[in-house]
Amino acid sequence: MATLSKLKELMSLPGAVAAGEFTDDGKLVAYKGDITEEEAAMAAEMCAANNAMAKMQADGYTAFS
Repeated sequence: MATLSKLKELMSLPGAVAAGEFTDDGKLVAYKGDITEEEAAMAAEMCAANNAMAKMQADGYTAFS
């Protein structure tokens, strides 16, 4: 679980607009940045979906290699 200090550290990176933490099923845990909680929740869902798709592809390629 990310701490608020870790989110602050991520926000200090050049170009960072927001930083957040989410569960594997896309639930928002915490965030920092100049976005609304609704926007952060949508980003969390999108990131979780992208992670799931990448895992599925990696598992498939691994099975055939």
